[in-house]
Amino acid sequence: DSNETATRHCREVYESEESFWEAPNVTACQSTQITELQLELESYENTTSATELLERLALATIGERSLFPRDIKVASEILERLTAVLLDNDMTSEEAFDVYSNLLDEQNIPGWRSTLGIVDIQAQRVMYSLESYSYNVSARNNHSARNVLNRNSLVIETVQVSNDISQDDVTFPDMRNDSLNFSAPLVTISSSFLQQRRNLSGGNNFPLVNIIFR
Repeated sequence: DSNETATRHCREVYESEESFWEAPNVTACQSTQITELQLELESYENTTSATELLERLALATIGERSLFPRDIKVASEILERLTAVLLDNDMTSEEAFDVYSNLLDEQNIPGWRSTLGIVDIQAQRVMYSLESYSYNVSARNNHSARNVLNRNSLVIETVQVSNDISQDDVTFPDMRNDSLNFSAPLVTISSSFLQQRRNLSGGNNFPLVNIIFR
């Protein structure tokens, strides 16, 4: 179900009696579920309701068809705002990660390409929000333990580098993890670079994050 109306134009072939229907234009359409969440966002009260809204947003953005362009725009704005609420309260939510993965699924490429002419700006905002979310996940890790969030279209690996232990090179992705059963280029961060970064941190722990788009 959706609000607004799709349009479709019939075009005549030049110097011919033939005509054809163009593909439907759905840029003005917005699903009912996204609209309801958009309205409820105006009156949310606390981090509990933020988490509940993220859970419903995850359900609203998963499906067998590409999301409407307006759905992508509005869902991205809702996700950005709710994620910021959780970050301000030093919280994280796997439901937020579900929404990131759903929005960035390859089936939504047509919707992203038609996002009201502002796809670049919208994509940049989603990526900035995803990076902030990933760093928050990493900051909650214990010492150098790795944390992996793995969904159909997105993987996040995080590790918290501690200043009080000897640090070897760090390689992403960690192929020792059975959940990372796909091919991806290896990226190695040298121990010498980590030492320089450690010195700059003034003795504080710092996060490393690897984001893989599948």
